[in-house]
Amino acid sequence: MSTSHGPGPAQADPDRIDPALWRMAFTIIVGTLAVVFDSTIVTVALNDLAKAFHAPLATIQWVSTAYLLALFVTIPIAGWAQSRLGGKRLWIAALGLFLLGSVLCAVAWNATSLIAFRAVQGVGGGVMMPLMATLVMQAAKGRNIGKIMATVTLPTALGPILGPVLGAPS
Repeated sequence: MSTSHGPGPAQADPDRIDPALWRMAFTIIVGTLAVVFDSTIVTVALNDLAKAFHAPLATIQWVSTAYLLALFVTIPIAGWAQSRLGGKRLWIAALGLFLLGSVLCAVAWNATSLIAFRAVQGVGGGVMMPLMATLVMQAAKGRNIGKIMATVTLPTALGPILGPVLGAPS
């Protein structure tokens, strides 16, 4: 007669999330944090950018607008691109494009180049945002969707809060 009340060693706990899935989710979330932060981080620097590039504020505001427009215009193609390239390859390409846009922003020589380079960042980020959730949900295979989605949406909730704090001049 067995007195064990819990699952035996041969049975897996159905509510337990595989540690490999957690590692993958957190890796993808870390990659996506920059995209979310970038949507708001520049807002506190607009006046400084206007001074640095000797451009009117109305022009410099396009630094944020170009990024957000490119981000949201690109989101719908993520599913199509994933079916063509595969999730891992698309993630790496989008992350690389976002990184390229970031490096180009760092070497921007005027307001127009900065606006264009922010749009490049936005294209990479626009693919990364929906792909983040898609890749994690595919890896979860439909199990523990509530816990997984709560974890995946964390950067989206924190980005608008932390972006301006991180971007504020010291």
